[in-house]
Amino acid sequence: REHLAILDLLDVPAGIVVITKADLVEPDYLDLVEADLEDTLRATRLAGAPVVRVSAPSGNGLPVLLRAIDAALERTPTKRDLGRPRVPIDRAFSIQGFGAVITGTLVDGALEVGQEVELQPGRLKARIRGLQRHKTKVARLEPGTRAAVNLSGVHADEITRGMVLALPGTLTPVRVVDVRLRATALLSHPLAHDAGVTFLSATSESEAKLRLLDCEEVLAGQETWAQLVLTSPVAVVRGDHCVIRTPNDTVGGGLIVAVNPRKHRRHHAATLETLDRQLQGSPAERLFDALLARPLT
Repeated sequence: REHLAILDLLDVPAGIVVITKADLVEPDYLDLVEADLEDTLRATRLAGAPVVRVSAPSGNGLPVLLRAIDAALERTPTKRDLGRPRVPIDRAFSIQGFGAVITGTLVDGALEVGQEVELQPGRLKARIRGLQRHKTKVARLEPGTRAAVNLSGVHADEITRGMVLALPGTLTPVRVVDVRLRATALLSHPLAHDAGVTFLSATSESEAKLRLLDCEEVLAGQETWAQLVLTSPVAVVRGDHCVIRTPNDTVGGGLIVAVNPRKHRRHHAATLETLDRQLQGSPAERLFDALLARPLT
């Protein structure tokens, strides 16, 4: 149920429900499982998702699952290419004779062998020596691709999970974010102003203070505007999603609408209106607000 809540917080648009080990029970029991799943998923983004019964040892259901995956991919929009590639790093290691290798999922742009890149936070400079997609060498990777990137100019022990590979000068470390925060339906206690939480986005993680901007506490399922003040810099951008946790539970998350903003006054109508425009306003309105927020020179 917590994983379902996280899928909702990340606005994952579609999915497939797979009942595994279907050969171990009677068909009547599987019917009960499907009925229970329908109730569980009704209030989530996976409501109405296809359900496939699969047995790996016998292969029963695998052709149906493959067709369901193909159908889901056909309905999935092409990943956006903004010309600003990013790879949130989930692993870094060294291969003898090749040097540093990082793995992650490429978003927001394409990568090519020979490009100069930068790893943030930390401003580590490197060059792409080689690219792989599913263990196959390629000269170019498109956005949405699972990537292994061989780098020259850096050592693997300089790279940590949570760093982001990007083109030089396109990514700035962030210590404050404005978020349209949604509390999970699983929240057992109200989420209070100034609470200490853990902020997670892609592979990055930081402890943070939660500043609620239009209320004193958030109850299960409620939405609010919040500002998160991070103890460690992370490399995120406007439009990324985040999840926040307490030591034992996922308590909320949502869409990042601004990075490194000024400290906001709480319960301030003009600030809340500006945040609403950043979330739902036209590009012109968002640009105007961004220009107003820039310091005078």
